[in-house]
Amino acid sequence: MNKEVDYKAWLEQGGAQTEAGRNSRAYAIRTIEKNLAALGMPFKDLDEAWEGDRFVALRARLKQMRDDARSGGQDYRLLMPDSENPHNRLANWGSWLGQYGRFLAGELPGSSKDADRIRQYVLEHYIEPAREDGRGQVEVLVREVNAALGLNQAWPNICQALKGRIFQDLAQVPPPEQVGADQSSATVFRFDVRGRRISRPALEKLRTRFLALCPDFRSFVEPGTGWAHGEKAYKVAAIGRVQSALSGDATDELLGRSVFEILKTAAKDGPLVRWQTEDAIAKNTPDLLAEFHTAIGRLVRSEEAPEVALSTAHAAFDGLRSRGATSLTYGERINILSSALAMVHPKAMAPLKITRINEVWETLTGEKLFVEASADIGADYRRLADGFDEICEIMRDEWRWEPQDWLDIQGFLWIANDKTTEVPAKPNEAAASNENAETPMSISPVNLILYGPPGTGKTFSTATEAVRLCGEPVPQDRAELMAVYQRLVAAGRIEFVTFHQSMSYEDFIEGRQPMTGVDGDGEAESSGFRLETVHGVFRRIAKRAETSRGRSSGDDMIRLEGRQVFKMSIGEANNPEDAHLFEEAIEGGYTLLGFDDIDWSDEKYASREAIFEACKNHRDGGDLDPRSGWVQMPFRFRNWVRQGDIVIVSKGNQQFRAIGEFVGDYEFKPRPEGGYAHRRAVRWLWADRDGVPVSEIYSRGFMQQSIYLLYDSELNIPALERYMNSQRNDGDCEPDQFVLIIDEINRANISKVFGELITLLEADKRLNQPNAVRVRLPYSGDEFGVPSNLHILGTMNTADRSIALLDTALRRRFTFREMMPDASILKDAAEKCRIDLPQLLTKINERIEYLYDREHQIGHAYFTACRSQADVDEVMRHKVIPLLAEYFFEDWAKIAAVLGDLEPGEGSISGGFLKRAILNPPPGLEDGDAVARFRWQVRSVDEGFDYSKLVGT
Repeated sequence: MNKEVDYKAWLEQGGAQTEAGRNSRAYAIRTIEKNLAALGMPFKDLDEAWEGDRFVALRARLKQMRDDARSGGQDYRLLMPDSENPHNRLANWGSWLGQYGRFLAGELPGSSKDADRIRQYVLEHYIEPAREDGRGQVEVLVREVNAALGLNQAWPNICQALKGRIFQDLAQVPPPEQVGADQSSATVFRFDVRGRRISRPALEKLRTRFLALCPDFRSFVEPGTGWAHGEKAYKVAAIGRVQSALSGDATDELLGRSVFEILKTAAKDGPLVRWQTEDAIAKNTPDLLAEFHTAIGRLVRSEEAPEVALSTAHAAFDGLRSRGATSLTYGERINILSSALAMVHPKAMAPLKITRINEVWETLTGEKLFVEASADIGADYRRLADGFDEICEIMRDEWRWEPQDWLDIQGFLWIANDKTTEVPAKPNEAAASNENAETPMSISPVNLILYGPPGTGKTFSTATEAVRLCGEPVPQDRAELMAVYQRLVAAGRIEFVTFHQSMSYEDFIEGRQPMTGVDGDGEAESSGFRLETVHGVFRRIAKRAETSRGRSSGDDMIRLEGRQVFKMSIGEANNPEDAHLFEEAIEGGYTLLGFDDIDWSDEKYASREAIFEACKNHRDGGDLDPRSGWVQMPFRFRNWVRQGDIVIVSKGNQQFRAIGEFVGDYEFKPRPEGGYAHRRAVRWLWADRDGVPVSEIYSRGFMQQSIYLLYDSELNIPALERYMNSQRNDGDCEPDQFVLIIDEINRANISKVFGELITLLEADKRLNQPNAVRVRLPYSGDEFGVPSNLHILGTMNTADRSIALLDTALRRRFTFREMMPDASILKDAAEKCRIDLPQLLTKINERIEYLYDREHQIGHAYFTACRSQADVDEVMRHKVIPLLAEYFFEDWAKIAAVLGDLEPGEGSISGGFLKRAILNPPPGLEDGDAVARFRWQVRSVDEGFDYSKLVGT
């Protein structure tokens, strides 16, 4: 190890405070490097190992040693022949190896970053000693870390550092259990230091729910007669059928076909795989069907290690998808391959549904398991195996559940994480409930107002709250957070509106607006105008939330990339005689086109001229040309549309009412009554018969043409993709969550703007809740209720209007969270500006509270962007001092008192921010009748500001 001196110096600068700690790390790295060959590594030294695979194989080898040591093996003696506690020492060595990799990668030591110092200190003084002592857990009190490192009330920084993924990777620990208050000096983090990745509190919650859903369960040997028994029984039956198929001498293709047939018929209500995937391959790319079955057959027949066989089969499926088998999405590949492999290796694999396993994995480990953007099926399998082994050990040794294979673990996770089934009520609870009450949704709507003085980050914080309420992971990095936020805004799941004095019910809920007779690109219907009901921002987002049936995001979501998007009408939307056409199309799984009843199936009609000639002959000439709709529409419907393209069904020129995916070729199906004989099979993805404004997904109104391509540049792609996926509900997930942010909520006349919403916002009066209420709106006459999956965030500046003056009805229906100035946030800015900004802000606010009140303090956000004294001067000159002048109604003596410039007496003052000069009285008032008056001035830019008196330096 020729870099030992540099490595120790790097450790010391990064916060490794003790020489013994640095020596231990260096010894571990030396020992690993010396034994690379004995460990089976093909590298001559650690530099080469880092360049080769970033220590992936080496860390996996240490993990293997830990597992072996846990089972009583002696493999660890290659590195530590005399160790009495190899498992914990190996966990430490694994984290130190990762740390050495950061050193080799050239990462700067964290001497100037409190977060790095915090992580290094807790690792060295808490995690590692606990492992050396053989303890399973260790508790970290935030106050003690703050004192040991000499930090200034850095509770939020300490909490953020210890809860983050960086520390979990560094220390090789799962997410900690938090005990007590949030982000305070009394916060305690309880870490499991046994090298496990599964969160025990999260696992225990799943266990509680599982037992509530399976009350007669005793163990997997005695599962009772309920859900737990049934969940495994059909899988065992399927395994028996697959084993019978394997015993024959069928080819890989025939075997794979048999296995898939078994998987898709394994259970009447919950087959292991979706038959539609195979069906789509048979219809769209029939030449690939044999290869699809062959890949499955080879997988179940393979004698290679599971991760190798799985990787080979996944690569084969990936190749089929690139050649046109588009139904083999990432999620479908995981589902089919895991289910097939589980039939022959139930102790090494289980059937997995990607949405469900990712959801429960994130609950247990803080991260998803399968992510297409970073997919590595071999590495993902190893993570799955580690987690399942850990859960199996807990079930076997602590719960005494006697798990037999991975099917037991998967069944437990499937049942415990099911959100569509209510836990049965106890007898006394059931008797007290209303038998006819509607089953409440599990969604708990949030009505939250963030309030406080200006500049405390209220609007800034709504982005974090909105992303969290939408069910998305909240990144710690601000830029990443705003990227997620903007994506949700573009998809229509977050709306932002600012209230003002002129805001009205008509702007917020609905109102009448004058419209001209122009409809889309058509000609004017009249020379005047008409009044139409227009939805406000609240009704628009409420509509989106109400029509959402399932999650629109995820690894298996349908995307627009590579697809054409067509607008199409099915009959005349406002003609009652055509209403049945739309219903028939939705029910039948196809779309319809009118025009002449001519069969366009013949290949010759790939030509526009051939269609024109056929139309001309059918109509005996007539006034036709190749640009006529009678020619254009059939030509587009037959020849432009490809399977996989998207169709949007219009409702007039300003609304749409269905979205689907073309999954079939052109068909001619004459109707007894004539007309609408042209069809294409469609998989309907979303439908709302009432219709939604086209502006939600397209920047212009629809044209009156029956079918035409929409411009990609005019499409709101995130919003359209959300609609396409929002009703794809397999019964195992809640609908998308939506958030309306109302900035400055107290600046409008609340009762005037909200109207009947004051009642509808209450949690128990939301749609699908026990006391759901709908009201009839005055302009449209529609019945309206507020969905449970719509959350409302508000911000309120207490300097504008006291919370005590807010509408009482609104106060009762919202939760209020105070946000006050936090001077500790300015610590980094203070170092850059060389001004004690925390002290400056604290002094100013103490004096404002004394002279005025606490609600008119100044927030930290005024100074967070400061990088120099010039920046601070700008803030003080153009923001803080004018704000103080507004607060104190130009009483400059009070402003000077706040800034530390006021002096006793009636003489001139030359303060750090303000100057006071005595004004001479007019002639005739010199003899004592004049009151002393002053001229106050802010120091000029050239004079600059002096902060010494204000901050006490």
